[in-house]
Amino acid sequence: MATPPTTTSTDVPTVGEVGGGDDGHSSASPSLRTLHVVFLIDITGSMGSQVQGVKDMVLRFCSVDRLGIRLHIHTFTESYDGCYVTSTPLVMPQPDVVTYVTDKLQLCCPPDTAVTNANGGDGPENTAAGVAALAKKFTPDDNIVCFLITDADPHHRAFGRSAEAILEEEWLKDNGFPTDIYEVLNHVIESLNVTFVPILYRSPSTWFNQAAALSGGLVLLPASTDSALLASGLVSLLDALQTRVLHPDADVRAPSLTGFRALAASLDDLTPLTADPAPDPAVVAAAAGRSYKSRRRAAAPSAAGSRGRPGPPRSAAMSRARAVHHAIGGDAEGAVSTTEVPGESQVTDDVAASVERLLRTAAGRFHGKLAARRPEEDGRK
Repeated sequence: MATPPTTTSTDVPTVGEVGGGDDGHSSASPSLRTLHVVFLIDITGSMGSQVQGVKDMVLRFCSVDRLGIRLHIHTFTESYDGCYVTSTPLVMPQPDVVTYVTDKLQLCCPPDTAVTNANGGDGPENTAAGVAALAKKFTPDDNIVCFLITDADPHHRAFGRSAEAILEEEWLKDNGFPTDIYEVLNHVIESLNVTFVPILYRSPSTWFNQAAALSGGLVLLPASTDSALLASGLVSLLDALQTRVLHPDADVRAPSLTGFRALAASLDDLTPLTADPAPDPAVVAAAAGRSYKSRRRAAAPSAAGSRGRPGPPRSAAMSRARAVHHAIGGDAEGAVSTTEVPGESQVTDDVAASVERLLRTAAGRFHGKLAARRPEEDGRK
């Protein structure tokens, strides 16, 4: 079986580029602060309108100069003969990002490869490989917000071991990662200073909720099919992130993000998993006989289903997340009132309050990191 191809970042950064250190990563110097904004995009065959929305968003966001922001475009897709994960270089000038998105971001065609038919194959996708690739590119000193855009679950064990799932396992092994999707997620959160914001064109499931809760993020659920409207909402969120993180004294209100609902992912409502639950044979058998879309909905572990089991050992990711949660005041400010919706626990229409918590988390981590490093920096002067 062929080794799955991977596009990695090998470009040499420009020395002294505004927004980063000489090695292309963040610096503790206030004049060289960098917020890395990653769009991790599912480019399988069902994601047509969503990919167009990302293109619209990037063009709008890059219409003005974004000092202190680095925008990264990562993709993942798969087929029965390959697991494909790609990324833009660590340092790519803003105009080049626009060109990359315009010319290379296409369905089923991993950028910078000759592959043109990676349409996704089975129902679940190689999301874990896409998340794992973040740890190959970034370091713990980088401040990252990752928007994970998809309409499918990752390869849960409950879905069985399809050819695509096996290829993703091989990709993960070849790149030094565990093969369990929860172990991969927890490893990345433990290793990096990353905040996940899944944007889901499907009902949220435990894996995405855990990504958001453990990293201080939130889950966004598009409530519109208008790609221009959704792109406008994401640009307003990026504007707020840029200002709040890079200019902490500015008075910035959290945007309402018209076109989205939010899942108020919270550690108080989630029992984080350290491994993917063992599949129920009956569920696997039932899933095998269902259609593509209903299979994706049926067998994913749910938050409600996991609460009945004994709690797993507390991981480093969970411990760090709780420390951040309490350091920024928990839910004392901007608390989110939620409404229980079948299949969408903790979904709220009060998106602004959820976004406010995300902004406080991202800014708190960023400035806490700078404060921790300044004494060392001062000692070198």
